Formats: sequence, C-alpha cells, structure tokens
Amino acid sequence: MKRLWIHSRGQIYAVNVDEIDWVEADAKYSLLHARGGTHRVRESISAIEARLEPARFVRIHRSAIVNRDRIVEIRTLEGRTHAVLENGARVPMSRLQKGRVLKLIGADASSIQRSVRKSIFGIPHRNETTGDGIESR
Repeated sequence: MKRLWIHSRGQIYAVNVDEIDWVEADAKYSLLHARGGTHRVRESISAIEARLEPARFVRIHRSAIVNRDRIVEIRTLEGRTHAVLENGARVPMSRLQKGRVLKLIGADASSIQRSVRKSIFGIPHRNETTGDGIESR
C-alpha cells in the first residue's frame, strides 16, 4: 500500500493511495477526494498526477483525475459525459478523453452508447442482426 504525502491546511498528511477516489483542479490548488474526506492541497493537478500510478489513475478532464477502480458508470446526458464513481460522485469527462478512458477501463463503447440512448430517450434499440425491436446487449 503506497502513501501519498500531502500538505493541507498547515499539516502534513499521509493519504493511502488505495483510498483516493479522484482529484479535482481548483485554481492554484487541487482537491484530493479520498475515503477519509477532501484535502485541499497547494499543488497543481499535474504535479499530483505525476506522483500517482498511471496504470491506476486516469486523467479524464483537464480538471479531473480519477481512480479507475472507482468508476462504475459512464453517463452522457444533454451532450455532457461524466464518470460516475462508487460513492455517487459525478466527475466531468472531456470528449477527447472519453475513448481513451473507455479503452482503459475495458468498456465496450457500443454498449455504453446503447445504455445512454435508452436512458435519454427511454426506447429500446433495434437488434442490428434481426432488425426487431428487442434491445441488443
């Protein structure tokens, strides 16, 4: 278990990397959202990203890094895509990063699009092989 040492509110904390859900940019600061709470760190999101394991943490937006093990859903509503985390947090995802993130988490982009279409329009998808109105999976 790796620890990340951070300076926050005049104190130095050791945060277990296993507990980090996501990191958010906030001007000159970064907000580190972990199971034990949120820490405001006077460090850029890029500097924190360099200290995290790239196989485990993924930059999904210029202002957000997420622990890929915490992602439970990719949701697109009204043209905006979000990663939904285990704790219910919705983290914005850029269009440029979406394909890369889907590949990293091993998701099938077509199944994501089917679920998005159903959730937005409330209609089943036509089975591409049979053409019937049964939802394809």
